Amino acid sequence: MKKPSVIRIAILTVLLTALAVLVKEFAIPWLTESSDTRKAEQLLGRILATYPLTANSAKRGEAPLAAGDLLVATSRLIQYGEAAVPPLIALLNNDNPARVRFGVEYLSRIGGAAVPELVRLLHKGKPSARAAAADALGRICDPESMDALIAALSDPSPSVREAVLYAISAMPDERAVAPLVKLLKDPDPELRAAACSVLRIAGDERVARDLIVALSDESAEVRENAALALGEIAAPEARDQLVALLSDPNENVRYAAAVALGAMPTPRATDALIKALKDAYPPVRRAAARTLGKTGDPKAAEVLIKALTDVRPAPPFRSSGTEPSKPVASAAAGALGDLKAEEAVDPLIHAACSLDPNIHCAAITALGKIGSVKAAPTLLKYLVNQPPEMIIAAAIALGRIAAPTSLPEVRKIAEQSDNPATRLACNYVLYKLGQQDRLKEVLPSPEQAPQPISLERADLLATIKRPEAVAALAAGIGQDESEETAACVEALGRIGTEAAIAELVKALAQAESATLKCAIIRALADIGAPAALEAIEGATEDNAFFVRREAKRALRIAHMQRQEKTP
Repeated sequence: MKKPSVIRIAILTVLLTALAVLVKEFAIPWLTESSDTRKAEQLLGRILATYPLTANSAKRGEAPLAAGDLLVATSRLIQYGEAAVPPLIALLNNDNPARVRFGVEYLSRIGGAAVPELVRLLHKGKPSARAAAADALGRICDPESMDALIAALSDPSPSVREAVLYAISAMPDERAVAPLVKLLKDPDPELRAAACSVLRIAGDERVARDLIVALSDESAEVRENAALALGEIAAPEARDQLVALLSDPNENVRYAAAVALGAMPTPRATDALIKALKDAYPPVRRAAARTLGKTGDPKAAEVLIKALTDVRPAPPFRSSGTEPSKPVASAAAGALGDLKAEEAVDPLIHAACSLDPNIHCAAITALGKIGSVKAAPTLLKYLVNQPPEMIIAAAIALGRIAAPTSLPEVRKIAEQSDNPATRLACNYVLYKLGQQDRLKEVLPSPEQAPQPISLERADLLATIKRPEAVAALAAGIGQDESEETAACVEALGRIGTEAAIAELVKALAQAESATLKCAIIRALADIGAPAALEAIEGATEDNAFFVRREAKRALRIAHMQRQEKTP
């Protein structure tokens, strides 16, 4: 028998090595993956046997889990990751809605690993499965699925198109705007209304003309959502159509028109808004009152004074979920303060005695904006025995009025009170009355430096245009999304000095949170100085969609205001 040659041995060695590599790289992972998928499928069967989806929901022979093991099992199912995707995808094709919801929930928890299979199902599953796939993709919010979702906006099934719309609303993208505009002509009014809602989130000025056309839609919900979208976009070319909608037969449409006009107020709307103050629907009256204050038209003062008697709580607005249950009178008081209506001082002093805290606080704030010395005795009463926000509102009002006759009474209150809010408020008023040494009592002490600045202190510092106040507020801006951080940002915007702009610009460059960046952009927009607008311009290239949207909107409003100030 011949011995194998060296060449043959070498070839055989190479072949065996290659086979080992193939087994290691492909066969073993495939077997492992198949094994994990089978384990995930078996685990899912046991979960379904335990989970109260329907009676007899488990496959035959699968034992239910003990109640204490269910949480562990669902966590393990998620840990299987990609291997658990196939059995969960199969649930989306089930006729049982509870099973479908379960599949959507756990596919969304698995996240990115489920996206490729969900995209495939979005294109070729049955309608209910395609809609479920869109739902899951919207919860996962993976940008890689956006192209597939945009394509699915043309799906023949209305339920799928609707699910896709809500998925896109969870992760808006400029690429979706043009396909969304096409849906404004969809035969289904619910889809047209949903498209308007998503375009409102997108906030793209390019769609203003299409939304103006939608203001004439036969569906009230479409008109309502289109009006709110135009307000979000701040499209001044829609003002005349929005003014006309203040007489719409549908109360929600009238409300939306009044809110939208508040984003781009104009004296041209005054007469229609005055008429809206008599609307039968309280949220319309509230929105009209707020917007009248922004128009700057003094002829609105008379009707707003009458509206101070509209003290019944207004129910929340149905659609937005943001309209608070506050009386119309509180909005009227705020509007009178914005208009600085001297003739409203006596009615506002009366309103400041209201038992309703919303009217009470709004009237106090308005009296401070008007700045009449006549209001000082009434305001002094609210430095004691009141909630902190009321005390601070009264202090700010007294600081703006700066009546020397208030000095003895404020000193007396400061000496006698052991309430921290009252002492802080009195020190602030005394500082505003000329006692400069009181400023150190208003500023946070060095011992407080690591602590967040309170909302009340930030509110007071916002009215002090001193470097010490700017430095304290800048130090109070963290990387979180807390109310205290937001209050410091807003306060710097209200100060509006060059130093405040510099601190806001620095904070914008350092911010990591999109929410914080948006708050800083709004503060810079309130200032409106060239340096502030330049920083906002840079934010239009931010990676986060909502930051870009906020920056573009701020620049549009600034441009609109500049144009209207130009003779």
